[in-house]
Amino acid sequence: MTFGTTLVAALFSKLGAPIPTAIPQRTLDNATDTGARQNAQVIVWGQPTECSMPKNGAQFFKGDITQDIAERGVRVFAHSPSGSKFKVLWFDQAGSLVSSDESTGCVYGRGGSQACTHLCSFKAMHVDTAPQQGFRVADEDECPPVFRKLETLAACRHSPLREGSLLVAIQGDNFFRDVKVTLTFSLLNPSFKDKVMEKEEGLCTRRDELCQLEREYWDARQKFEKVAAKVAAVTENVDDELLEREALYAEMSSDTVLLGGVKEAKQRILDARARAKAKAEAKAERRR
Repeated sequence: MTFGTTLVAALFSKLGAPIPTAIPQRTLDNATDTGARQNAQVIVWGQPTECSMPKNGAQFFKGDITQDIAERGVRVFAHSPSGSKFKVLWFDQAGSLVSSDESTGCVYGRGGSQACTHLCSFKAMHVDTAPQQGFRVADEDECPPVFRKLETLAACRHSPLREGSLLVAIQGDNFFRDVKVTLTFSLLNPSFKDKVMEKEEGLCTRRDELCQLEREYWDARQKFEKVAAKVAAVTENVDDELLEREALYAEMSSDTVLLGGVKEAKQRILDARARAKAKAEAKAERRR
């Protein structure tokens, strides 16, 4: 990536529209190199590890997954209090890239950025970050947020945890500065397995229900807007007729003050309608 494209990508990221970055070939080569894998830092379960990497640098971690660990499951949590951008890279036993997880802004209880993955013995679900608001479909600003909360709920990209070896890397993804991340590998409590599976099954059902409810919502909204348009048109007619009535009485009684007031009121109404029309046209243009 050249300096120019790096600068543009950094600006878009600041505006809330991050541009995906490629994984350096050097990192992929190191993952397949036996010597490099042997030099990877050994995973210590439950022990936070501080990582400091130059931009586009990577730190590898390796560990053995016993049958007991595979049955319990593993949580891999990476946190950067300064909000650094980074990736968590997952490799198979041969060093081939399997998947990657991007860091996102912390939502619950912590500041900065994080990436959190649960490697379970069962096929777990995953909720990705919702797409950016500025790139969504028309009327999205008027769409109830609940319709978007579960739309990224899908099967986890990671296969159920199996006995063998684990190779993970933290890839720095900042554009201009070094990356500092605290990484923790911890074991899960298997007694919660059935509750988690039951909850995720319920969320999948709820997601399907929301899809149907959203269709019903937009159908009902379309009908409402048609009725509302009729009400607005009738309101304008009634207002105009009332002003015309006042004007006729003013002329009939030669009341020039009243007649002038009626004309001013009429002009204010016309100005307000013109502003409302311009606003509606601008909104319709944004939807195209």
